[in-house]
Amino acid sequence: MSNKKVTLLSILAFAAWILYVTNRNHKEVTTVPTTQSELAKNIGPDKSIQVNATHSVLGFEVDKDPNVFKMIFKNSPGAKELTQELKFTMNPNARKVDFSEVLYFLNQNSSHKRDYVLDDYDCKHFAHRLISDAQKKGIKSYFVAIKLQNKEVGHAIAAFETSDWGMVFVDFTPASQNAKSKYQRNLIWLEEGERFLSIPLEELGMSFRYEKRSFESFHAKRFALQMEAQNINSAYMELQSDVNKYNQEMQIFSRRIQYINQNRTPVNQQLKNEIQAKQEELNEIRQELEDRQAELEDQRISHQDEVQEVGINTSDWVVESFQFFPNYAAP
Repeated sequence: MSNKKVTLLSILAFAAWILYVTNRNHKEVTTVPTTQSELAKNIGPDKSIQVNATHSVLGFEVDKDPNVFKMIFKNSPGAKELTQELKFTMNPNARKVDFSEVLYFLNQNSSHKRDYVLDDYDCKHFAHRLISDAQKKGIKSYFVAIKLQNKEVGHAIAAFETSDWGMVFVDFTPASQNAKSKYQRNLIWLEEGERFLSIPLEELGMSFRYEKRSFESFHAKRFALQMEAQNINSAYMELQSDVNKYNQEMQIFSRRIQYINQNRTPVNQQLKNEIQAKQEELNEIRQELEDRQAELEDQRISHQDEVQEVGINTSDWVVESFQFFPNYAAP
């Protein structure tokens, strides 16, 4: 068996993969959460959500047609324009539908297949498009502006009023992945003071119920996968340390053999036995390292397959408050 150094290519590849897993679901989001208190009297609940400095909702204006309104947003620093507006046309005949009809609509809708571009097409635009499509289908829907705890940015999603599960929240905003948009369609559990939880539409089973425990169960699975990724990474780092020790031992052994050959040192039986024993010891260490590496690679591939199915959500978002546009009064 050759005594060449154990390759670290798979270890380095895994390190890059771990960075991808850790960062794949961090969203670049705009802040669209808030309105001035005087606007809140007409379009929001009794409380108003504090306006943030960047990407705030600056205004809400109803058109001459009472079913048409526009929202004005402040763009991010460096944008070509200081503000932008989105126009909403609400269907006066839109109705509450049951959850299954909302799911059918969402699964048929492809508005999520567009790249995320800050200011030009970000979370508020994805929500706007989804709401507009729903209104055209006669499905009651709302724009939802979210303020997050301890965050200078917020988020925007859509909401659908259902006849069986009440208000159902949906987010079609892509995730940021290596500076590219990863398309996704998620159901959201939205509750003040609680984590922002999501489940991909593709992961909904036939028995799915739009309840908090469903989202918590899915989130727990995601968290377990994230912990498993960290454990595998730690095992790879330990393996790398042992590989380095092995390579150092190999260098010392190789230099000794080289010295013996160069100086034509007489090799008696004792020295021959010593060299052979060291050779066998190093071969056993190398084989053990290769076995560990193969086992870890199998674990990594298996884990990566699970990640592809479930998705790793490393979001630390906690919902501070949220608001519906137009106003929604819970029954």
